[in-house]
Amino acid sequence: MGFFGGRIGENMSEKSKVLVVDDKQVERVMMKRILSGTYEVIEAENGKEAFEILYERSTEITAVLLDIVMPEYDGYYFLERYHKAQMYQAIPVIVLTMEIDIETEIKCLGMGAWDFIRKPYDVDVVRFRLKNVIGSSSQNISKALKYRAEYDILTGIYNKTHMFQATSAMLERYPDRHFAFVRMDIEKFQLINSFFGMSAGDELLKYIADLLICAVRNRSDVTFGRMDADIFCFCVSYENTKELVESFDKMRDILSRYPLDFDIVPIFGVYLIAGKKITPDHMYDRANLAAKHCKGNYIRNYAFYTRQMSQEIEKEQRIVNSMKSALENHEFVVFYQPVVDVRTGECSSCEALVRWDSKALGFMGPGDFIPLAEYLGLITSIGDYVLEEACRQCRYWNEHGIPDFHINVNLSVVQLLQKDVAETVARILNKTG
Repeated sequence: MGFFGGRIGENMSEKSKVLVVDDKQVERVMMKRILSGTYEVIEAENGKEAFEILYERSTEITAVLLDIVMPEYDGYYFLERYHKAQMYQAIPVIVLTMEIDIETEIKCLGMGAWDFIRKPYDVDVVRFRLKNVIGSSSQNISKALKYRAEYDILTGIYNKTHMFQATSAMLERYPDRHFAFVRMDIEKFQLINSFFGMSAGDELLKYIADLLICAVRNRSDVTFGRMDADIFCFCVSYENTKELVESFDKMRDILSRYPLDFDIVPIFGVYLIAGKKITPDHMYDRANLAAKHCKGNYIRNYAFYTRQMSQEIEKEQRIVNSMKSALENHEFVVFYQPVVDVRTGECSSCEALVRWDSKALGFMGPGDFIPLAEYLGLITSIGDYVLEEACRQCRYWNEHGIPDFHINVNLSVVQLLQKDVAETVARILNKTG
């Protein structure tokens, strides 16, 4: 959580800690007396020691009182490192000095100094100026925390949480309008990061955010935000779906002219909101399902959610849930498809084909479960089972009047990538004879 993490929920009964940096002990003692009772003072003799303390205890320190003129590691040394470290710049620094000219003042302010206190010290001036900068710092931290809670840091548009909140409020505001919830990302966006670097990817994301801002300027019936990575969402009122499709085509056309040697194709998953009771989270899920249906389709880069998409996902999940027990219950069945010699009309061999006769889900072909088995890592077990069953069947036929008959068995690419694939085949051949 960085700098902000330590300041949330701070125990208000504890004294705020102030770092006093001065090479003269008498000056540090004097400042300690001025601040005692209100603040706890941490002391440092030079700029190097001060920055080390700041590095170690940044979440505790509320402000820094910094003498500029010190031997070896002076106040400028501290300010230079402080200025380069973004995470410390909400901690105010007040420069302590005997005399200050315009040039020194500009230099210190340019390096991040917040205020100045002249020596010899006036007790009230020290206390008021310190109180003021700490108050300003707290306001800045509160603003920063609020901003981080509501906005995406990279693009400056709403983050997922705040976009969803704004969407709910907007739908309540316009109960009689038709709205579409749209999920958008870029086809093969990771390749942009790989080929051109993360900075090029970030610039594209900021460009897309700017396009959304320009597209909906002065409209109160639109919300939009960045969900994660290259995923954006917007919820917009519409008159008809043709209007939506035209906006998708326009966005694709604009992005095709983006100055990057890459075919930038936006993908749109659309959920036409039916009923205001559904939450933005569920709208997003449905738009997400729709987007999956046009991934890899460079001709039609949008899809509208249908109930069938959810049914397919639900069916897929039921298959996943049942697959492990199916192996244990021997629900996978091997069928044998004849291979016929067209010259003689005789069956010369056959091919082993696996099917799943599920007690819970019914009879399924390989297209329903093989891809999922590969994804789950169960295809090797299924493949070994099919190979062993085919070997047993082949031996049976060889011993019962068809000595030269053989069976072809397909292996998944996942099986072929196993280091011990040859040993597995040999083991099954030996086991079945």
